[in-house]
Parts: sequence; structure tokens; C-alpha cells
Amino acid sequence: VSATERELAVKRSRFIACVAPIHSVADAEREIHTVRGRHPNASHVVYAFLVGDTNSEMAGMSDAGEPKGTAARPVMDHLRGSGLRDVVVTVTRYFGGTKLGTGGLVHAYGSAAAAALDATPKRPRIRRVELSVLVEYAERDRARLQIRQRDGAIHNETFGSQVELIVSVPEESADELRAALSDLTSGRTAGTIVADE
Repeated sequence: VSATERELAVKRSRFIACVAPIHSVADAEREIHTVRGRHPNASHVVYAFLVGDTNSEMAGMSDAGEPKGTAARPVMDHLRGSGLRDVVVTVTRYFGGTKLGTGGLVHAYGSAAAAALDATPKRPRIRRVELSVLVEYAERDRARLQIRQRDGAIHNETFGSQVELIVSVPEESADELRAALSDLTSGRTAGTIVADE
């Protein structure tokens, strides 16, 4: 999934829906923060996200000040209906001066989300595994490069006597990444699977 944006105008209010790929709740929070930063004068930035498989799902949503149930719920309903996972949908509203009422808000937020979701290219969901990797400080940048080259995502870094990286990587790249990290660290670390995403 790549980021997709669509805009809808309803009675002079603008609804800008964006669908962005994520690998974790932290990714979703970063994307929501980024969208708020891009639209500092917006009336509301509503969101809904889904991460993980149905049996280990993490989900979140917010009406962002709109009346309860009129904004995030229709966005989430369309997200679930799309079959997409590991995405966050934001709908940014610029108020146009005319109140839309409860039904109007549900329709506007849902329609904006649906337009962006429909325009989002679909691809098969890639199963990812989470790895815990320990590297020396001098090896950190090279380890990060190896992770990025294999479509890995770094979720957390802890700095102690060594650097611990918590990363997720497509399952088919996990063995290759372990081997590359083992070479990088002269066999000291090869990554340990701590969970399936």
C-alpha cells in the first residue's frame, strides 16, 4: 500500500482523506501527527487505523472533536470493509461555515474515506516477523541500512552497553537479514524472533 489522498467538498467544507501504510501503532501515531502538522488550520483531523491480523489486531480511532460516532465510526467501517490492514486513514476537515448535521457528517466522512480507500492500490498482505537485534554503537548505522534494504521497519531503539533494535521485516527476508547481521557483527548477533506481527 502506498499513500493515497482524495478530497471531497460538502457545503463548502473540505474533507481531505489520506490512506497511509503502517507497521505498528507507533507508525499510526506518527502519521496522524504528520497530517496534523500539514494542516495546522484544519477544524478536525479524524482517524482510524488497523494493524495486524484479525487474531492479533490493534485498532484505534478518534472523532477529533466531532460529535461522537459521526466521524471516526464511518471511517473505520469503510476501512474494515476495504479488506486493507496495516493502514491508517485520516480525514482532515476544513469547516466551510455550514453545519452538516449528524447524518451529513457521517456521509461526508464516510464518503471521503471510501474515495481514498477505493483509490488505494491493493497488494497481498506480507507476513512480517519481529526481531530483537543487539549491535555495538559503531555497527548501528550499518545495521539500520541492512534492515532498510530488506523492507524492514525499526520500531524501537534502546541504548545501553549495546544498541537493541526492535524491528519487523517481511518473513521471507528474515533469514537473509539474520545472516547479514551475523556477518556485520562477526557472529555475535543474528536477530531473535520475539513475535509474529
